[in-house]
Amino acid sequence: MSAPKLIDAATAGERLGVSARWMLEQARKGTIPHVKLGRFTRFDPVTLDAWISQQHRGPDVRSSEAA
Repeated sequence: MSAPKLIDAATAGERLGVSARWMLEQARKGTIPHVKLGRFTRFDPVTLDAWISQQHRGPDVRSSEAA
């Protein structure tokens, strides 16, 4: 089993449409999943995708489109 390919804050921010600074601030606050490697903060894209799917608020537009 190989380790997941981790990405830096800039790349993670691009995936979410936010700045690298925002990503690092959220990691410091503990509100977004991340991995600390010494002084480096990295993000697992698979874990980020799962986290994003849990952040949805309000009505689920996707389920009403299928109807």
